[in-house]
Amino acid sequence: MTAAEMVPLLGLLGGLGIGLVAQKTGFCTRGAISDVVFDGDTGRLRAWFVAIAVALIGAQILHAVTITVTDDFGEAITRPIVDLADSIYRTSTFAWLSYFVGGTLFGIGMSLGTGCGNKILLRVGGGNLRALVVLMVMAITAAATLWGFLGVHLRVPLESTAVELEAYGMNSQAAHVVLAHWLGMSEEVLRWVLTGLVGGGLILYAFLAPEFRKRPDNVVSGFLIGLFIVFGWWVTGYYGVVNADPLGGIEPTTAASYTFTAPLGESLRYLMLTSAYSVNFGIAAVVGVVLGAFIWSVVSGKFRWEYFTSLQDMANHVIGGALMGVGGVLALGCTFGQGITGISTLSLGSFIALAGIFFGSVLTMKVEFYKMVHGKDTNWFKSLVESLADMRLLPDRVRMLD
Repeated sequence: MTAAEMVPLLGLLGGLGIGLVAQKTGFCTRGAISDVVFDGDTGRLRAWFVAIAVALIGAQILHAVTITVTDDFGEAITRPIVDLADSIYRTSTFAWLSYFVGGTLFGIGMSLGTGCGNKILLRVGGGNLRALVVLMVMAITAAATLWGFLGVHLRVPLESTAVELEAYGMNSQAAHVVLAHWLGMSEEVLRWVLTGLVGGGLILYAFLAPEFRKRPDNVVSGFLIGLFIVFGWWVTGYYGVVNADPLGGIEPTTAASYTFTAPLGESLRYLMLTSAYSVNFGIAAVVGVVLGAFIWSVVSGKFRWEYFTSLQDMANHVIGGALMGVGGVLALGCTFGQGITGISTLSLGSFIALAGIFFGSVLTMKVEFYKMVHGKDTNWFKSLVESLADMRLLPDRVRMLD
């Protein structure tokens, strides 16, 4: 098989693994945030932090270790196993506003739609027809934001506020590159310092909690999901590059790993225009996650058809799917794409997008909670004020509910 065929196949296998692991262990970012907000349970959040740490450490090792390969002209060159500088997360175009707005919209959407992009794929594999609707809406709005109306009138204006870091002497938005520029220190030293602080700190935080150590599913899911992200980097950033044959029509792949918003838009485009496009790593990964979730659901006897319970339930899911499709593209990724894959490159944009996702998700959960508890005694605005006060973003004196 050629590299053009193997890269999607490997992406499919990795996605299959993610689907199996996440479905079996309940790995879910939206669920992790909900556990903390409503129950104070940090178990799944710590699992997610372990996944970030493993992905970060693994990706940075792949970037640090060099190999000698032959280029298109037969010359021997030395390069990293995976050059993270080639990824979309490390560009010098720092679209800070787009990252935060997109992350916030995605966070709101995943709370309304009861799951992030990955979780929606898992739910589809488990027989959830509500998630199927969310998936279709996500794909449509992601495509519209990438190439259509929403791209012209929303994405492009937001991206026009981006800061071009090259104008300030920096060729990347990676945290260690920016810090090295301003502090006058070595990029390589700072890269490993940040990797140790972030990666080591997250692992330490997770394992300091006895309740986390006692839950094998959380421990296993954190490590395995992180390793799948590293696997994705290897597939696209190494295998798809060194086995390319430009003269034979097989172009090198762009270094990337698992993310699920833009690939949904690409999947829709492929379904509609197959003759003009081919299956890539991202499209195959989407199929793999659904397939893995389906297999586990059937084997475990947990496959169940689920439907909308009311018109309001359907409206929430449709709105959530639309916001995730738009937000995931604006933020350049979802809870997987920016929250794990992007963070593994130490991109500042990934940290901003992740902050937006947390903010939007927590705020929406709190607003929905107040609306449910107070019923007719409240409205959206009052619930919003209470929620912002809870988050210390407004003073307590402005609260409007007892």
